Amino acid sequence: MRTTEKAVIGLIVAFILAAAISNAEPFGATISYMDNSSKGSTNGTVSNYTGGGTQAGGYIYYTNISGIQQDLRWKGYVGNVSGRLTLDDASSNTLYDWTILGSPTGEVYATRQSGLINWSNIKCAYRNVTEAENLRMNHSSSTDNITTTFTASTNKAFTVGTVSIAADTCNTTNIYVNDSSPAGDTFEEVLLYDGPSEQLMNESNTTKNILYASIIEQDVSGFDGRTYDFQMILPENGLSAWTSSTAYYFFIELT
Repeated sequence: MRTTEKAVIGLIVAFILAAAISNAEPFGATISYMDNSSKGSTNGTVSNYTGGGTQAGGYIYYTNISGIQQDLRWKGYVGNVSGRLTLDDASSNTLYDWTILGSPTGEVYATRQSGLINWSNIKCAYRNVTEAENLRMNHSSSTDNITTTFTASTNKAFTVGTVSIAADTCNTTNIYVNDSSPAGDTFEEVLLYDGPSEQLMNESNTTKNILYASIIEQDVSGFDGRTYDFQMILPENGLSAWTSSTAYYFFIELT
């Protein structure tokens, strides 16, 4: 079983802001894995009814069957955020820093892109961008693909560097609280990308970098009743045969 990749992975993101200025670009996060967990397989359910109280043979049994199956096309990250503000030079020599008390605000970003993100060109991911992401991640099922998962447009207003993302404009989903879908904007995850405007889209542009943005909370009860600062889900390769796990690069921004 792909336990590590199927797991909801607890992590603490520790971060250092490169300069104590407002609207700085997001920066690479330091990740410490704390634990992982995944639901295991279960035994079969026995069925051994008799017809008319005498024998089983010769009868037709009209039966409804349901079940809960672990979704191998997605994986989750949950955890807390901590860190400090700092004034550093290009060699990371610190002139002064400020420890952040309590839980900070901002966003955690995840992307498959290992290189630089065009943060000044960030915007909501358009429908053709998410459909292209479905193809790249082999999410062919309409039941749980990326487009189907991020169906709402109820995001809170927030900023990414110098770019303002208006409320109720991006494909959004909300990660569960206490084992159920939350009400309101709790644990919000938003689809972004750093490509051109929709009217300039073409097939090559759909390969621009898509980002999954988790809005940071402040010690809020999460999916399992424990408190977290962020929760997010990320697509895994949807091929039926195991190939390799999908690497994600994490960024964080303090606002």
